[in-house]
Amino acid sequence: MKKFVGICFLVAFTVIMAPSIMAAQEAPVPRSLVRIHLDTRAELYQVAEIGLLSVCGYSRGPGYVDVVVLPYELNTLRANQLRLTVMEENIDDRLEKYRRAQDQGIYHSVAQMGTELQQIHETYPELTTLESIGQSWEERPIWALKISDNPLEDEDEPAILYYGAHHAREWISFEVPLALAHFLLSNYGSNEEITGLVNEREIWIVPIVNPDGVVHSQTEYTMWRKNRRKYEQNPTRWWGSGSKDGVDLNRNYSYMWGNVGASSSPSSDTYHGTEPFSEPEIIALKELTIREQFDAALGFHSYSELVLYPFGYDYDAHAPDEPVLKELAEGMAAFTGYTPQKITDLYACMGTSDDWFYGEMGVFAFTIELGTWFIPDDDEVGPICETNIESCMFLLERTGNLVEERVRTIVDIQRYIGAVLKDASNSERSLTTGEQREYMRMIKLRNKLSDHLVREVLAGEGSEKLAVFAGTLRNLKSGIRPVFRSAVKDIAAALKNRNTELPAETQLILRELLEN
Repeated sequence: MKKFVGICFLVAFTVIMAPSIMAAQEAPVPRSLVRIHLDTRAELYQVAEIGLLSVCGYSRGPGYVDVVVLPYELNTLRANQLRLTVMEENIDDRLEKYRRAQDQGIYHSVAQMGTELQQIHETYPELTTLESIGQSWEERPIWALKISDNPLEDEDEPAILYYGAHHAREWISFEVPLALAHFLLSNYGSNEEITGLVNEREIWIVPIVNPDGVVHSQTEYTMWRKNRRKYEQNPTRWWGSGSKDGVDLNRNYSYMWGNVGASSSPSSDTYHGTEPFSEPEIIALKELTIREQFDAALGFHSYSELVLYPFGYDYDAHAPDEPVLKELAEGMAAFTGYTPQKITDLYACMGTSDDWFYGEMGVFAFTIELGTWFIPDDDEVGPICETNIESCMFLLERTGNLVEERVRTIVDIQRYIGAVLKDASNSERSLTTGEQREYMRMIKLRNKLSDHLVREVLAGEGSEKLAVFAGTLRNLKSGIRPVFRSAVKDIAAALKNRNTELPAETQLILRELLEN
């Protein structure tokens, strides 16, 4: 414990002193890739709670964690006698070839990405729409491509989002979703399976969430991670040792926003911003998600060769859908050989997209950490895209079954709530603080997931989703059905108000459910 307190004190002292050090810098200060050797999981927790380190690689169990550090962060780690190996003194050197040649190689620039998305839409106008869902700090558009057989309509179909480039230096993260768009559209009409999935899904692709950061990474400083928000109180040059410009977009979401695995210091690469959703880039993604009500979301980052699922904000937090999330992550990982794991098996972090998608919006959310480096060599890009497209297709297919999975999840939550109350009642004891907190979290999630399910069913106006929902409830034990009584009543009332004609069999099932 003393060791950890010492780490926190030194980090705090260094953060206070860093601005004066930064002001004197006149050239880019190198970030180093450092491997911290760990004997216990507790040591990993301590490293994560420092909040200033950018974790990029990890070995399961006792092993190591790879972090990107600025010079003052490296000094902090050394001062606390952690066992370190400096893998690379200046990780930017490896990527100097791109800046020197003023050429990104096989990778797209932000401008090229916009042009290519426009060309895709012009080539497949009957299968796509293209819209700017918002603008970045530097007023660049954030493009969203929709793929569907009726792209101009909001159909009663499962919706899924693929997105990349929350972090500027992770160039491979926007190549995979772009490759997926090409794969789906070029095979439509000739491949029966792909044609069926496009016809039966609403597929959204946002390749670059952070266009300003990507431009900066590709033209100024390759290892830039954050967006390009200007630090108004005390502007610093971008090459400062931990520039105060920018916010880590994947620490700025509102669900469990905080300092674990994130930082309140603007100098940090993991700075979470002044408040949740302070950044226009993720506001754009938030508004698209609220509008489209996605069933699943898959984000891409680099690197570590992992498939991650929620929750990530606390080591002891478990998603009600965890068995399903784990199964889906394992299914995606089977195509790539990546390791499927809960986010906190990597490290705990607050304010992330996956936690917000799942915890706030009820979306089955995942992250794939691509490859073994932030920007893989050109000859690695094709194979990485090809194998991960298979993972994308697996999730796309399974998205059609998530309504039924959600019903099972709500049943499991109800069983948990009932078990906790029964145990407390039988033993004539009060719930512990931890039980009360978990109980209230489960109540909130049950209500949120129930509301999400109602929206899905109502969107179907009596189609297949309602049949799946009704059929699933019909097979439940009578003692569990009251959990859904209010949802069934809401559905029945909404359908009556819309004068929706239902098949006779579905009307009979709904009537039986209302009577039970």
